[in-house]
Amino acid sequence: MPKEKTKNLFLILSKEWYDKINSGEKQSEYRSTSKYYASKFEGREYETVEFQLGYSKKYPRLKFIVKTISKTKEKNDLNEEEVWEIKLGHRVLYTLDKFNDITMKKDNNEFFENMGCLP
Repeated sequence: MPKEKTKNLFLILSKEWYDKINSGEKQSEYRSTSKYYASKFEGREYETVEFQLGYSKKYPRLKFIVKTISKTKEKNDLNEEEVWEIKLGHRVLYTLDKFNDITMKKDNNEFFENMGCLP
């Protein structure tokens, strides 16, 4: 059965994981193999993943290309035997707040490097 194409996956992160992804230290995000995440990931294919720091709509967001989403038994942040791994590609959006977002272009990273947004 072909996978359902879904444009964007939206996930909330705590400050620790948001900061590590923002700095480039963390290249994958992990989620448990619960029924909830199985329903989000199985049979679906995402183009991008958007991370928001906390639950307020005014908090900053990061958006990345999704390389893959698959189950893994490799070492992970959750310290669980098996988890979903979302491998991140390049960053495509850095949002300062909901009223002031900046779209990143692959060929114009100088601005973002000067802002400290790129690793």
